[in-house]
Amino acid sequence: SSPSQLGRLVAPGDAVCPLEAFRSVWGARIEACNTVQCLDSTLTKCSAEWLKLSATPEDSTSSQKRPPPPKKPPDAHRKRSQNRQQQRIRRSKQTQNDQKSKIQRLFSLYPRRAVRKILEEESTGYSGTKETATAFLKETYCQPAPSQEQVESARAQFDHCDWKQTTDDDIRLLSAPPSLSEIKLKLGKAANTAPGRDGLEYRHLRSLDGNAELLATIYRA
Repeated sequence: SSPSQLGRLVAPGDAVCPLEAFRSVWGARIEACNTVQCLDSTLTKCSAEWLKLSATPEDSTSSQKRPPPPKKPPDAHRKRSQNRQQQRIRRSKQTQNDQKSKIQRLFSLYPRRAVRKILEEESTGYSGTKETATAFLKETYCQPAPSQEQVESARAQFDHCDWKQTTDDDIRLLSAPPSLSEIKLKLGKAANTAPGRDGLEYRHLRSLDGNAELLATIYRA
């Protein structure tokens, strides 16, 4: 649903902003899901709509270079060295201002990336093969299955532990989704990182759901 479609979902007499309509519409759709497949499909559509509505001009211009200012036609009658020096100073100041603006925009979106750029700590991209990377990750994170002797030894140690009996309140607390205040606190502190497949970043989540109401609905689903 586009912003205009969101507006049509609200009664004409209701003074509801598009952001509130977005949270209300998608919150109701998520709560209506009764299967995992339905929830996955709904969240995929919600993510696409979320990204579209929260997009900012910086998203389309951050990767584009600012075009250079138009050059003035040469004046054959004014080629004094003083004028040329003043022009060089102005161009130098303009270049410095452009660089400062780029760093400021980058810092507002990705603080860590901006700091690395200022400190000239740009990391080089991976140049190896996919097979080499896969082998490294498997060797690092994929442990071999334990032997039968290891399983029996671990089981014996486990049985000797004096475990506290789990109560219904403990199970209810452990299985409960994070609260609205917890999600809001984490969202407010989160810094932008590389987005996942849906393209959403923390700034997109905050722009439409600063109070984490829709996120809380998703966690409860």
